[in-house]
Amino acid sequence: MSRMKKLLTRPRLKIVLLTSLIIVVVSLATVGGIAIYLTVGNLRINFEQNVNDIDPQDMGVEEYIEDNEYMYSLMEENFPFFDAKERRLGFNWLDLKEEYLERIGDCENNAEFLNVMVDAIQSLQNCHTYLVPPSYTSTQRGYFVEDNRYPFYEIFSEEAVEANQYWIDIYNDVMYERDNWFLGVNRENYDLLMVYDRGEYVVHEVWNSTDEYLLDSKVVAVGGVPIHDLIKESYKATFLHFDFARSRNHVEFLRPLYLNFSTEFTFQNTTGDPLNATLSYDSTFNYPSINWRGYYPELSPLTTRRYVSDKVGYLQIGGMMNPTPSYHSQIMSFYESIEDYDHLIIDIRGNTGGSDRFWVQEIVEPLLKEKTKSMTYWPVHNDASYSHIFRKERQVFFKASKSRFDQLPPEFQSDEVKIYRNPHIYRPKNSVDFDGEITVLIDKLIYSSAESFSVFCRNTGFAKLYGTNTGGDGIGDATYFTLPNSKLIFRFSYIMGLFSNGEANEEIHTPPDVYYESAAGNWSELIDFTIKELTS
Repeated sequence: MSRMKKLLTRPRLKIVLLTSLIIVVVSLATVGGIAIYLTVGNLRINFEQNVNDIDPQDMGVEEYIEDNEYMYSLMEENFPFFDAKERRLGFNWLDLKEEYLERIGDCENNAEFLNVMVDAIQSLQNCHTYLVPPSYTSTQRGYFVEDNRYPFYEIFSEEAVEANQYWIDIYNDVMYERDNWFLGVNRENYDLLMVYDRGEYVVHEVWNSTDEYLLDSKVVAVGGVPIHDLIKESYKATFLHFDFARSRNHVEFLRPLYLNFSTEFTFQNTTGDPLNATLSYDSTFNYPSINWRGYYPELSPLTTRRYVSDKVGYLQIGGMMNPTPSYHSQIMSFYESIEDYDHLIIDIRGNTGGSDRFWVQEIVEPLLKEKTKSMTYWPVHNDASYSHIFRKERQVFFKASKSRFDQLPPEFQSDEVKIYRNPHIYRPKNSVDFDGEITVLIDKLIYSSAESFSVFCRNTGFAKLYGTNTGGDGIGDATYFTLPNSKLIFRFSYIMGLFSNGEANEEIHTPPDVYYESAAGNWSELIDFTIKELTS
């Protein structure tokens, strides 16, 4: 019996879904045109929701430990990224269990418990894996009920949603103290703006004119610790990006929260001389050049531009929004205006995702010339029972032979792991008469559905990719689970999607065809480089 099944000692809700599913596979023989049909009849999905009677207000250490144990056991059996993250970050999340268990045992109230759980989930370093804000659970349940998405509306049960109302104020207080940009909070910043710029943390702006002598200097150490070593340890406080050119984890810019609120800095100026400085930090140090993306320009949802003399069209998409008639009309009019152009640049830098429907309906279908297939793959361990529930819900059934992959990560080579095919077929629709070359600009912030578009381009040759590696995790899938006592709901990625050669998208992300690294904050540099490359 698996550890997860042992933990399900007090299930109050057990649901079996029996639905009729017909899958037809057609194979035409060379001689005689014989059609072979494979029919899979009734699909049976068993789902157990482990929710106890206790009111979250009455929780104590015993219940904290039980919730923590439940989360660790579920993740151990179903989270597929442990080995890849260890190769990248230098530690295995499962090895942190005793640390978090000790901290859980010392918790004196629910706020402390929630803070430890957020620390634990943050340490997984996956942006699709997080605690769902309690205030969102009611709305989320409404979506799942409206769309009849079983078993998601059972995870977001009425009981769980009601319990989450208790957690709203506690969550907001905890996340405020944690400096959470998601809530629109702007907490302490240093009096210097130190931005990651092509491998180094460089002083780009100063708050006080007396510090101007430090402009363009790079940070060498903080509190006597080399800066890059210190950043590696900030995985509990923030999400770490990965610099593929230098094999280095990094953050967008330095904040006190990421550096244990240290103030003693060692710099190196542009002539190579060392400089020591004591910095201060305060919530009043707000830099207009910083937004939720980091040191990044404010992006419009949609921008179009024509470089007439170069015969290059430019379409910038700030987010994969749900398609609307207004956006559709604007994009289609733009396509019509560049029908005789030689090149189209689609700029999705800074696009952290949204809906796949946007890029399918507004980019691929109008510009595609023929039916196109893009295949990705889902590895799932045989014992990942929770993951298999949602794989089936996604109707991903047919397996692939491992012999076809030459870059398969070692953890997926075991016979205990099966690899499933996840094909997608795209067809032209609302076609426009554009026959030029398509180029897509990418960077490290691209994630989720924006990442899935990058993968589509790489898989099919729909467009050539310029820029730097993306943010990853765009061809897997995510689901939710509810903790038995607190009823807090977590989202997590249960699939690490693979490219056609077996490489894991979350590990290599999507590499560009043409690598070009712009200076931090210089938006036009890559555009200018790309136009020159395309037209010279």
